[in-house]
Amino acid sequence: IPGIKLIDSTANLDGRRGVAIGRVQADGELRHEIIFDSAAGQFIGDRDVVVRQFARHVPVGTTTASTAFTVGVADKPGF
Repeated sequence: IPGIKLIDSTANLDGRRGVAIGRVQADGELRHEIIFDSAAGQFIGDRDVVVRQFARHVPVGTTTASTAFTVGVADKPGF
């Protein structure tokens, strides 16, 4: 897919590392990355990373948004 980049050793919000596929957004300032567990291939989160500095206090490489996604088995429904 044009514009898609593979990013090795990317961390989600919980710090779990995996591989990501990313694409620079239309404005050219951020790259949105979808992160997968390297071993299982399971989705573990996503993040946005600055690829072109758009504000003096936000350098290139800064993560501006991040999520973590965990799947597990519970003893009972609820939180």
